[in-house]
Amino acid sequence: MAPCAAALITLQYCQHSTQILTRYDWYDPTQTSNALRTWRKALRSCPRCRLPVAGPNSSAQYKSLQFFRSLPDRLYLWEELLPAAIQHHGSITNDLKILSIGQQWYTIEEEMNVQLQLSQLGNNSEFVTMDLNPDVHHMFPHHCTQNALDLPSTCFGSKVNYFDIVIVNGVIGWGVNNNEEAQQLMRAVSSSAKSGATVIVGRNFPRLCCDMSVYEKSDLSPTKLSKRLPLEENVSSE
Repeated sequence: MAPCAAALITLQYCQHSTQILTRYDWYDPTQTSNALRTWRKALRSCPRCRLPVAGPNSSAQYKSLQFFRSLPDRLYLWEELLPAAIQHHGSITNDLKILSIGQQWYTIEEEMNVQLQLSQLGNNSEFVTMDLNPDVHHMFPHHCTQNALDLPSTCFGSKVNYFDIVIVNGVIGWGVNNNEEAQQLMRAVSSSAKSGATVIVGRNFPRLCCDMSVYEKSDLSPTKLSKRLPLEENVSSE
């Protein structure tokens, strides 16, 4: 059987299986349901493929997965911002260090996309995920369950001036809910980012969006994005 045909069959099977997975299946740390394995298999088979339209037998979790995969800001992050940042920093070093703060079951797709791009650079590249919620720890292979305000300390040791790219998405306005905490977070993030790092910040609307004072206590130089990723030194991209 041709590789493409085999991939298509695998994808169709995995997507069909994904439709009936419940919230418990995704969050089950024992993974008796194989939810994560099924979804990862589908993404490896065809990362950019659309999911079948939800039917009467589709679970609420499947409908949520469709929703999050179609959000314009996540598509922009996954398909444009991250590839541009990785391409830029990958031209400088082949052992990129990336930190993504704010994880949920639907950000597995982001992790897999980043890992795929890093695999083309070098064996020393590193992608660390971080979230305060212990229920998502088993979903990611290189994960810290901790408060990002504790940076540059991590469960893998101190990471001062360490990361080339830092992603902060689904955190400000959803857990970090006031300006003082947001300033603390940005200061903590800037302490773990290298000079010249790209920090991509997404803020939940309308909470804490879009006052630039959250960066006042950090070393970041914020700029709002329209369509292109600016690559000046110490950029924070919104």
